[in-house]
Amino acid sequence: MYANRHFFKPILGLALGLGIMFFGLQMASGLVYSHVATALAPICLLPGSSYVFPSMCASSRSEHHADFEELIKVEGRLEDILDASQDTTTLPATIKDSELAIRDLRTLVKHSRLPSRNQLDLEFENFILTASEASLDLSRYNSRIGATIDKVIATNSWTMAVLQGLEEKDAADGSVSRVLNTFTGAFMSPPPTLQQRIFDHYVEHVGKNKETITSLIQQAQALLVVLTNLDERLDTIYSITINDDQSISKSQDELLSQLWTKLGGNAASVKSNAKSLNLLQNISAYRRKALIHVSTTLLKLQEIQAELENLREGVAAPEILGWRQGLPIAYHVDIIEKGVESLRRARGDHRRLEHEQLRARVNGASGADMREIGAGASQTVTVKTK
Repeated sequence: MYANRHFFKPILGLALGLGIMFFGLQMASGLVYSHVATALAPICLLPGSSYVFPSMCASSRSEHHADFEELIKVEGRLEDILDASQDTTTLPATIKDSELAIRDLRTLVKHSRLPSRNQLDLEFENFILTASEASLDLSRYNSRIGATIDKVIATNSWTMAVLQGLEEKDAADGSVSRVLNTFTGAFMSPPPTLQQRIFDHYVEHVGKNKETITSLIQQAQALLVVLTNLDERLDTIYSITINDDQSISKSQDELLSQLWTKLGGNAASVKSNAKSLNLLQNISAYRRKALIHVSTTLLKLQEIQAELENLREGVAAPEILGWRQGLPIAYHVDIIEKGVESLRRARGDHRRLEHEQLRARVNGASGADMREIGAGASQTVTVKTK
C-alpha cells in the first residue's frame, strides 16, 4: 500500500504539471492573440475581411450591433413606393385599351392612300406588340410591388419569432450554463453569446430583404426598356406620317388622333369615335405616366437597396454609433412589431384603393354599355315611329 502511494505520486505530479503548463500556454496564447487582434482590428472593418482572415475577424462581428431600429426605418420607405403607385392601378388596362384603338387605326392606314402605308403598317404592328408587352409587364410590376411588401412583412414576422425563441432559450440555459461556457472558453472557442446570435440573425434578415428588393429592381429596369421602346415606336410613326401628310399637326400628342379623323375612323358611331380619339390623343401621356411611375419607384428601390447593403456589411461600428451591449430582445421585437404594423396598414390602404379604382372602372364601363344600349333602343323606337 505504501509502495503504491509512492508509485502514483510522481505520475500525479507529472499530470498536474502538464495541466498547469497547458493551461498557462492557453492563457498566454489567448493574451497574444488578443493583442494581435486589437492591433489588426482596422483590417476587419473592410467589407469581406472575414473571408480573408476568418479566425481573426470572426470575433470582430461582436464589435457591431444589430441595429433593427435603423433597419425598420429603411424598410418603412417602402410605404413611399406604395403611395407613389396609388394612381397607376388602372394604367395597364388603359394602355391595353389604347392598343385596341391602334389596331383599328392600323386597319384604316392599311386601306388608305398614304404613300408609306406599308411601312406604317409594319410600324403599327411593332407598336401593338410593344404596347401589349408594356401593359402586361406593368400589371405584373404593380402586383410585384405589393408582393415585395408582403415578403418584407413575412421576414419581419419570422425575425420576431426567432428573437423570442432566442430569449426563451437564453432564459432556459440559466447562469450555470453561462459559467461553464466561460470556463470552457479558456480551452476552446466559446459558443456565441446572445448578442452575437442576435447580430447573426440581423445580418441574415437584412440579406433576405436585400434580395427581395434587388429582384424588384431588376424587373423595373426591364420594364423601363419596354416603355422606352414604346416611345421610339411612336417617334418612328410620327416621322413617317409627317412626311406623308404635311397637313397633319406637328404635335406628337395630336398625331394619331388627327390621322384617325382624316381617315374617317368610326364616323358612323359618334360615341365610339370620341372614345378612340381620346385614347389615341393620350397614348403619349399614358406612356409618360407609366415611365414616371417606374422611374420613381426604381430610384426609391435603389436607395433602399444601398442602405440595406450598408447595414448588411455592418458598417455601423461602435466607435461611431456607440456600443449598446445588452439591449433586451423585447426592445428589438417592439421596434420590428411597430414596423410590421405600419407596413400592414400601408398595404391595406393600397389594396383598398386598388379595389375602389377597379370597381369604378368596371362600373364606368358597365354604365357606358348601358347608355349605349339605351341609345340604340331609342333609335329603334324612332325608326318604328317613322
